[in-house]
Amino acid sequence: MKTGTSYFAVRIPRHVAADMDLLVRDGFSYVCHTFSENDMAFYHPTMKEILRITRDKGLETYLDPWGVGKVFGGEAFSNFVGSNLDALQILSDGKPAGLACPMHPKFRAFMKQWIESAAELQPDVLFWDEPHFSVGTWVGDRKGQWGCRCDICKAHFHERFGFDMPNERTPEVHAYLEWAIHDFLSYVIAEGAKCGMRNALCLLPHEDGTHGAVDNWSNFGAIKGLDIIGTDPYFDLFGTGLDQVEQYSKRVQQAADEHGIESEVWFQGFKIASGREPLQAQAVDIAAAAGISRLAVWGFEACDHLGWIRPDNPQLLWRTFLDKFAELQSAAAR
Repeated sequence: MKTGTSYFAVRIPRHVAADMDLLVRDGFSYVCHTFSENDMAFYHPTMKEILRITRDKGLETYLDPWGVGKVFGGEAFSNFVGSNLDALQILSDGKPAGLACPMHPKFRAFMKQWIESAAELQPDVLFWDEPHFSVGTWVGDRKGQWGCRCDICKAHFHERFGFDMPNERTPEVHAYLEWAIHDFLSYVIAEGAKCGMRNALCLLPHEDGTHGAVDNWSNFGAIKGLDIIGTDPYFDLFGTGLDQVEQYSKRVQQAADEHGIESEVWFQGFKIASGREPLQAQAVDIAAAAGISRLAVWGFEACDHLGWIRPDNPQLLWRTFLDKFAELQSAAAR
């Protein structure tokens, strides 16, 4: 069993080094560093030093395309979106959205640049975080709208189904969007593997395709070059329950077992109301019981530094995760 956390916003190497020492002290195995478009453009040498520091501490390193093109999750703006208006997703109302289309050749070329830039930092793993088409409630409050209906997507749809893409989100539309995300991931994962990096995938934990979810997890687990498949069942954020953690932990583990790769579940270390911290410990137990080999929390010190999602009691929440991880590691060592 390995334990991990995400780490972002700090770009001063001496502070990073001190924080990595804390993670080593607390028994962590790996760290997911975010690598946004801003990092790629302005912090590349610094990020190379930060990853070297992390490796030198004995921690495995992930690199996350945080908010890149807004196709991936993350609180980062995208310069690609503002500079490539012809490569944006078009939603069902016929208007563009503030995120790139993963089928557009310009965005794929940019992703190749991102991967090559990432490879220079020498991470162990590229972390493909929540890849998605437009989620109407995420970007610009376009609830009820879906994408993408750009000319490229409509042409791909017609080629696959033999008729024009409808304006409604039909089963065929859902099938197309799932195929397209799979096709995009197959491309970036292959490019990452070609550059000598392992690949981890975090799929959104929903049944409803309007949340950017997929149905056939085994199909995604089978992507050539994928080494780790995971998800992030943030039941507190989604207003569901611990049964979501159990359901998706089992789904992840089944896909991992089927394809001989590792499994991973991320836990909600942010936006937790006071008194609900013990539920996160229960979530970790559920995932561990399902056989998940990588248990990770988003993010470092329960996102105390990120004001809009800071928990009511970040110190208690972080300590809850530390104690639970230590308990499981101790039990595994016996």
